[in-house]
Amino acid sequence: MSTASPGEAGPLSLKVQAKVRDGRPLIEIVIEDESAPFDPLSLPEPDRSGPAEDMQLGGLGVMLIRRLSDVQHHARGPCRGNTFTLAKFLPATGGT
Repeated sequence: MSTASPGEAGPLSLKVQAKVRDGRPLIEIVIEDESAPFDPLSLPEPDRSGPAEDMQLGGLGVMLIRRLSDVQHHARGPCRGNTFTLAKFLPATGGT
């Protein structure tokens, strides 16, 4: 895999874990790359007021991430580069 930043090459790591947070099960995805600083959460919501064929490219993936996950977080570290974390809480199974 390569970086999440368009036009840049470099390593990218992806980690998917099942966890329990505050007694609630969740799936957590962590994406790390070593590219230039880029916070996808800083992108504005795309304008969806017109026809789909008139929409600009870009931003729809971030919109889907915001809508389909419960937690989104970006951090920039000196050693790891960009770290983007998203999580989705799962419904309780109801078991005892």
